[in-house]
Amino acid sequence: AADGRGFSHARQLRYQLGFNGTIRALGPVTADEVPLLARSGFNQFELTDEAEAHAALRLLDSQRAN
Repeated sequence: AADGRGFSHARQLRYQLGFNGTIRALGPVTADEVPLLARSGFNQFELTDEAEAHAALRLLDSQRAN
């Protein structure tokens, strides 16, 4: 579903239920979504475009620096 339920489910698993395993984002993931996905509890992301993957890493690094 494209309505944000995945974000809510990941957050509940990670922060309310204490799940420590892998929560992976698959499908059409873009670099600008990765920081929000990470804050929601996702810890693996599948980006099909190499440029998007590099952009996602830059965004995550800049987020950690702040």
